[in-house]
Amino acid sequence: MATVTCLASNFNIIIKEDSNAYLNDVEIVYKREGRVDEKLTDQFKNRTKATNKFIVKSLQELRNVPYVYDSMKQLWTPEKIGPITVEILKEELPQEISDSLRENGIVSVKITPKEDQPLNLTDYSQYDQEDYWMNEDRTLRNILELITSHGALENGFCQIKNGRFFGPEEPFHRGGLVVRSGCQKGVQCVKYSTNGSIDENKVKFVLIMDVKKKVFYPSNKNLLELFDSLRRNQLSLQDIEILLKGVRLYSVYNPSRTLIFKNFGLKVKDVSCDIQKCNCRKEKRIPQGEQCDCPKERIQLTKYYYNTYNQTLKRLDSLVAVMSNVNGDFPPELLHILPDQEVPTFQLPFELENEQKRLNLMKPNIRYEEILSVIRKLKLNNPTSQAFGVRVEEEMVRVECESLRKPEIQASERLTPDPEKGTFRFERNTNYSLPSKFQKWAVLAPKEKGIKEFCEVIRKSMFKRGVKLPDGTFEECNPGLEPWKESMEKLKKKGINYFFVIGDTCYSELKLIEEYFIRDIVTQNVNLDTFEKIINNERGSGQIVENICFKFNIKSGGLNHIIKMDTVASKLDLSSGKVLVIGLDVNHPTGNDNIGKQTQPSVVGFTANYGENPHAFMGDFFFQKPRNEKIDPEKLQKYVEKIFEKFQKSQKSRNLPEFVGILRDGVSEGQYSMLIQEEFAAIRKAALKFTKTPPKFILIVLTKRHNTRHFLKVGSRIESLVPGSFINEGTRKNLVQFYFAAHKAIQGSCQDILVTVLVNDPGITQETAKQFIHGLCYLHQICTSPISLPEPVYQADNLAERGMLVYKAAKEKGLVNANDDFDLLDSKFSYGKGNLPDVRFTA
Repeated sequence: MATVTCLASNFNIIIKEDSNAYLNDVEIVYKREGRVDEKLTDQFKNRTKATNKFIVKSLQELRNVPYVYDSMKQLWTPEKIGPITVEILKEELPQEISDSLRENGIVSVKITPKEDQPLNLTDYSQYDQEDYWMNEDRTLRNILELITSHGALENGFCQIKNGRFFGPEEPFHRGGLVVRSGCQKGVQCVKYSTNGSIDENKVKFVLIMDVKKKVFYPSNKNLLELFDSLRRNQLSLQDIEILLKGVRLYSVYNPSRTLIFKNFGLKVKDVSCDIQKCNCRKEKRIPQGEQCDCPKERIQLTKYYYNTYNQTLKRLDSLVAVMSNVNGDFPPELLHILPDQEVPTFQLPFELENEQKRLNLMKPNIRYEEILSVIRKLKLNNPTSQAFGVRVEEEMVRVECESLRKPEIQASERLTPDPEKGTFRFERNTNYSLPSKFQKWAVLAPKEKGIKEFCEVIRKSMFKRGVKLPDGTFEECNPGLEPWKESMEKLKKKGINYFFVIGDTCYSELKLIEEYFIRDIVTQNVNLDTFEKIINNERGSGQIVENICFKFNIKSGGLNHIIKMDTVASKLDLSSGKVLVIGLDVNHPTGNDNIGKQTQPSVVGFTANYGENPHAFMGDFFFQKPRNEKIDPEKLQKYVEKIFEKFQKSQKSRNLPEFVGILRDGVSEGQYSMLIQEEFAAIRKAALKFTKTPPKFILIVLTKRHNTRHFLKVGSRIESLVPGSFINEGTRKNLVQFYFAAHKAIQGSCQDILVTVLVNDPGITQETAKQFIHGLCYLHQICTSPISLPEPVYQADNLAERGMLVYKAAKEKGLVNANDDFDLLDSKFSYGKGNLPDVRFTA
């Protein structure tokens, strides 16, 4: 085990002893005659929050008072202030504020000091409690978030939700859109450490940060100018409509009203509208929102805008904009884009989406310099932070990093991983750990040319690994759901249940056949380019064939290799047959599927080593309520009961597991309490159905989406951590928690996993947890190197993604009914139809 010093993108927050923060309630109300008062501080809209911020900043009473404000109801000051009550006429406000308020009115501002004692910013007493993380009072962290954000917001940065800040706009490589460099940051309370030495009894606060580049709509840009620019860059009308869908706009004639773009309509010159010349609405002779019966006159849109708003339209060939939140046809030359709106990634055309991804694929040295550059631009240390007694160090924290010895890997003989990269290889005559026992298999392709050669290459390669493969059956078959289905149904009657499909297929349709139309089959796609390389024996084809055969073996009931845990984790060695490991992940609707009323379900993927070989992980997926971060406890309990039952039957001793490791992906620290009280409770309840003395549980959360990056500094070079690197510093007190660099980054910089042990019945040490997680990263079966997550949860993620893919394909084919409940969806589209599969059908 080697130990080196590395750098973490954590920055110490130094708080002056006995620094205080005083809370003040803010209420901002906009009053208009004859209208219901509008309470601005109750609204979550970005535009309203920006208005609140401007209003508070304009108050003379706060001119010389340092404060931080959350743009809604809370304003904090380092000294106690008196109550403030102010009424301001709309016309007395700066134009950027008054433009956001409708009609004429009065802004009433009340700032009321809370009677409570001030919050001591150096009172960390709650963190002395053993389980503080279950119900942490985040007030202190929230104040520090506000203080460490103040300088950025005063110096040209905008704040997007979830702690993301972005700087000034820069041109994107395709005209019209802009890119903004920024960061995602947060304040964390961690165990106190300095120079690699950890004090388990003390805590400190750090600012954690990573950099990010994001494509934005250009602030205040004229919509027509943006449209023209995008068209000049060869974007189609359909691409532009998708790109702009949901963007918030304002008009030059009514800037207080927010418009939400839906699509484009007819040309301006071809549009007319109906108007009423009566004064019923102005004289309030009809209720608001209703129409009168007075006669209407149909006039051209150009005339309407001139008569009503004194606007002369010039671009008559431009297309009107249609909105999703209001009726009407809007000339784009009169519309502008509200500031600080990021373009949703799923709305970017394919090329632009890839370009944005490339912007964020930074080599370690580039990312390191970018982080330090952004830290300086955030202006963390300023007069306001100084008034609160808060200072942020602008150098990364140095931490100790240990690199573990690579686990022992076994096929028919021992395989030795590279001590640095962790890669390993099967030698010429190395057999699989468990060669599959094939009966029949087939190849579906549009033509027979090259099929014989392909089958022979696969057969010989499998034979070298100990698999006696019979000759494959060829079936001429054009690509497409119906031809594939017809051929597979015919061949299945002959006892064939494993199918290679040659061609550039629609993958989702192929898997829909496997999950819905024909039960108990497995498919494997080989695209045409790969097929040609194999039959022509091109350079690199040997490794391609090896990977195909790895999949072939495991998807037909075999196992390519196993691992032996380090002696430190011997009690959790899978080979003992006493350890059950369950992997869980959830896939939620994304993109346009996650907007508005939700009908598309979330998908839960699960895996476990419930088969005869304790190193083989299999699983399935099930459907549940959308947008629900927790896994449905009832359904989870049902499937875990099946896992326990299957595990018990697969053991010669018929024993239940002694230890159960649960690996849960995609849970934030704010959900730890939910995870224990609902999901884990359901799993424990499932175990109690089989025994009065449940096994010893270990619940581990794996978090890949966090803001800490680690860098090795080798001389003057900045590098990523080597696979198998572990870091104990920068983690929460009273928890078994550590960072783990699982694999080598192929592109960009390595993103560590944050590992958190929430339930620890057997009392495993931190070293045991490390070796256990480390070993599981080598069990992927296809990739001969460590993967980015432990295999059970990596496979669960793939299964959840597969379930979502199959659901979408089924919906497109009209196979999903509006009244299908989640259990019915399981019975229709999951591989096991509510039962546990006996084979790993994903790879």
